This record gives sequence, C-alpha cells and structure tokens, in this order.
Amino acid sequence: MDLPFTISPEAEQYLRERLANDTDEGMEPSLTRAYRLEVRDKSGTLVERCDREHFFLGYSPPAKHAGFSHFEVAGFNLAVHPNTLEKLRGRVLSVQQLARLDHPSQTRDILVAIPIDENTPKV
Repeated sequence: MDLPFTISPEAEQYLRERLANDTDEGMEPSLTRAYRLEVRDKSGTLVERCDREHFFLGYSPPAKHAGFSHFEVAGFNLAVHPNTLEKLRGRVLSVQQLARLDHPSQTRDILVAIPIDENTPKV
C-alpha cells in the first residue's frame, strides 16, 4: 500500500535515525498524532511546550496495532492509526524545530504535517 502522504527528506532522515536506534525487541513502531507536548525538568519546571498538532514515534506490541495501516517508511515497517493517517492524508510530514522555554537557543526536532503548498519550492 502506498503512503497517502508525502515525507520530506528531513522527516525521512529523522524517522530513519529514530527507527534504527529506538528499536525494542517484540515491539512495533507506530506513528501517532498528538495535540500537546509538555516537558518538565527534575524540579518540575516547564522547559518545553508544543501547543499544536504534531506526530511522534511510539512502540507497542503488534497486537495493539490491530486496525492500523502498515507502511514501509525509511526501510522500516511503521504502523499508523487510521485517525493519524487521515490527518496526514494529502499533506507532507516534515520536521520543525521546537525551542526550549528555558534556553531558546536549544531546539529539538518535532514532526508536523504541512499542506503540500507550503512545502512546494517557489520558482
């Protein structure tokens, strides 16, 4: 089955690196949609926040992915929930930077879906 969305080269590299390094025996990777992300340090201080839709990799036993669609992505089998798949349909999975609240110069990559128009190079 072909992917109903596009993956930017940066997102493909991100997925390839994560999938190659995060494997857990007996677990299957899945791509999941999230609406919010909060990261706190050991003292409970909020250091990262994302209040927009984004996507992340998770791992579960394959039995938990019944009803998911499976795709080969970056050389790996990836389970995608139907609702996540619908949100990605016709869009481009891309990488954006999320700045830390306590150190804005420090960032990490997050996966987002953007309309194809925003990803098309301007001539």
